[in-house]
Amino acid sequence: MPTAPALMGSWLGFTAWLIVLDSFAFLLLSRILRGPVLWSEFSTARWRVVVSGILGLLSFCVFLRALSRNPVGAVTTIRETSVLFAMAIGVILHREPLSSRRISGAFLILSALVVITL
Repeated sequence: MPTAPALMGSWLGFTAWLIVLDSFAFLLLSRILRGPVLWSEFSTARWRVVVSGILGLLSFCVFLRALSRNPVGAVTTIRETSVLFAMAIGVILHREPLSSRRISGAFLILSALVVITL
């Protein structure tokens, strides 16, 4: 059975359509849930929204490109380390507490990565 990127012709075409459809659905749902205040909130944080959207798109493109050239297990294992980076950013930049629960979670993630790569 062919994969979605194969049906679309390339990983880049798949990504483009996925982003377009996902963005439309997200904006529609956001408008329904937030009402007219959505646009004023968006304009207030417009550059953060745009930059985070571009970074998310680039991240997903890199992920799909890696999937098209490498075994799925290796790619997804590396991708899931993003949780560790998010935790580190939270602790370092946002001064979130480094609790025993977070340390345990990081240890479990690292342990799982070791097991998967064996």
